[in-house]
Amino acid sequence: MITPRFATAGDNADFREVLKYVRMCKPNVRMFGLAFSAGTATLYRYIGEAGDDSVLDGACCVSSGYDTDFCIENVPAFMGGLILRKMKEFWLHPNEQILRERNSEGYDILSKATNVWDFHKEVYRFNQPHNVQSNGSRASQDDELVEESESRDIKRKRVDSTGECSISQSEWLKDLNPILTSEGSRRPVLFIHALDDPIFTRYILEHAKPMILQNPYNLLVEMKTGFHVCFFENFFHPTRWTDRVALEFFDTLLMTSMRGS
Repeated sequence: MITPRFATAGDNADFREVLKYVRMCKPNVRMFGLAFSAGTATLYRYIGEAGDDSVLDGACCVSSGYDTDFCIENVPAFMGGLILRKMKEFWLHPNEQILRERNSEGYDILSKATNVWDFHKEVYRFNQPHNVQSNGSRASQDDELVEESESRDIKRKRVDSTGECSISQSEWLKDLNPILTSEGSRRPVLFIHALDDPIFTRYILEHAKPMILQNPYNLLVEMKTGFHVCFFENFFHPTRWTDRVALEFFDTLLMTSMRGS
């Protein structure tokens, strides 16, 4: 970690920067996205935000949470406890010094969180725009680039030297949630979900299904078994069959577009 920022479901600005870089290096290639679990939030959020301007020609989301707020708030307690422990071990405690320098109170609130939803919704404290200098000038050119890359969904305000928060908790949560931009997607997206998923349960899937399927570009495959992200085949040398299905889906999209051109 080099900046006092982190995200529990991926960073939208980081993802857009990666796509811009790949497009710059490979301007003529066709691009597709494959994501698992929490990573699907960033992938599908981008496709919904970008609409017809998406540089991705399609995507596959495996074991998605769909509606991030509803999903995290309704993760079963036992699985949520395991996730919370990992969040603190990987993101919070190893970066105590840099996070405390930014927001010591926020660090204490996250450290004391007793469930994954309480942790997730407080992360907004570390995702504020960079401060400006007290004389009103920009802190640095790097700060300007950081702000420029942030999501256009939030009407961001610069913050003064007092460190006053310029993004509310509700704004930040809205900025992460892919279900809120689902209707804007204009690229084929294949969702694969197991009904025995112990983290993103059938209850979570049934909540999001109407919103996902109202977009004709989306296709949902429900499997009776598969657990969370597993979907293994071959007993002695297990492999994840969703990887193969995703590539077949992308091949089909390529062939369809070639026939149509």
